[in-house]
Amino acid sequence: MSDTTPRLALPLLAAAQAQKHVTHNEALVRLDQIVHLSVKSRLAPIPPGDPVENEKHIVADAAGGAFAGQSGKIASFTNGTWDFISPSDGWLAWVEDDAALVAYHSGAWVSAGTAAVLSTLSINASADMTNRLAVSSPATLFNHAGADHRLKINKAAAGDTASIVFQDGFSGRAEFGLSGDDRFSIKVSPDGINWTEAVSIDNGTGVVSLPETPGGGAEAVAVGENLLINGNFTLNQRAFAGGSLAAGSYGFDRWKAGAAGANLSRSGDTLTLASGSIIQVVEPAIFGLGDIANETLTISLDHVSGAAVTVSVFGEDRIIDNAGGRSSTSFQVPGGHGGTIEITLAVLSGPAGVARVKMEIGSGATPYQARALPLEETLANRYFKHIEGPIALFLYAQAYGNYFFNSLPTPVTMRTVPTVSRVLGAYGNIFAGDTANAMASGLSTTAFRLSIRANAAGECYANFNSITLDAEL
Repeated sequence: MSDTTPRLALPLLAAAQAQKHVTHNEALVRLDQIVHLSVKSRLAPIPPGDPVENEKHIVADAAGGAFAGQSGKIASFTNGTWDFISPSDGWLAWVEDDAALVAYHSGAWVSAGTAAVLSTLSINASADMTNRLAVSSPATLFNHAGADHRLKINKAAAGDTASIVFQDGFSGRAEFGLSGDDRFSIKVSPDGINWTEAVSIDNGTGVVSLPETPGGGAEAVAVGENLLINGNFTLNQRAFAGGSLAAGSYGFDRWKAGAAGANLSRSGDTLTLASGSIIQVVEPAIFGLGDIANETLTISLDHVSGAAVTVSVFGEDRIIDNAGGRSSTSFQVPGGHGGTIEITLAVLSGPAGVARVKMEIGSGATPYQARALPLEETLANRYFKHIEGPIALFLYAQAYGNYFFNSLPTPVTMRTVPTVSRVLGAYGNIFAGDTANAMASGLSTTAFRLSIRANAAGECYANFNSITLDAEL
């Protein structure tokens, strides 16, 4: 049988032992040293110079002096000498210098808060291996520690879920978060089994869609909003005078010639299409529309004069032949359709005059109403911008080949990094006399660059008479 207890190493009385009080008192002294343990410091490298009776320290690694070889033990100054006590897992000690509670765990003293990793935690509730933290209370407070406070919910991969669920009688009724992908969504359920996605926010674009709301998010767009830009053909940044347009070439803003080209002219807000077709490619997302699959689009226009007009969307052709009146036709957006929408206006025989063309969400046409000109120009400038100069660049070159750059903002954020072209005016001392060294180039969707390169030391300059930024679809 051991002479000491297994946990605290207290001395045991032996049968028929003489002077039992000595052994008993030794056990009491040891209990007094380790019960409700409080130490002056931890990581003590050497004994203090003038210890007081019952002063205690936790000995540091590689300690010296009387503490040598006692790493991690409790050094207790008793009866004028140091007594060393070996701790066991689970012992707690209050460190007076640090005002901190530490625990002995796996051979080291650690903060009591990290002494062990809990597999579950219950607060007035019953946790399990799925709900490892369970709290039952009228309210829960997560407070700041002096400034901000953020609650983070992390998932392993895009296909997993990180969300918050609201329940009624432990049956789900609403959920928001990242549910099965990286879009932020809000879902609702009548029974906790069948769920409907009510709101979806694309994590790449920020576009909000309302999948179960008529228009698939059309409430982000004013009722009757025209999804076409320059539907009255009055914006003409390219200064198109009318006539023939080659296939894919733009004339009036946002309208380009179809595969067979086009011949057209404009008077006021009436466009006369003599032959061929014109196309506009629409981005519903810029109007706040997300998924419009299976919704209805309505195209309306004033058919002013002449031959019938063919309106084509999603590969479907509709004939409008009602000279002198406003006509409309509707199309079903195919299921699974996303991205852009292409509308084509074509004539098959003879010229036709059309005006005030409109595309809107819904099965019925609403009256045409022109946007305020500044807004219409802003929308058009996402795709194309003509800047009238001159914009002058001047460089006093120190040597042959010196460069000068000037980065300028685009008027609006463009659809993509624009292709930049320029018309050059007066210039001097340009490298090799080649005007290609007076350059204009796109940097980003929000900036472009003008640059010149000198042929020799001295003044070098160039006047950019006009600049065009092209980010058309």
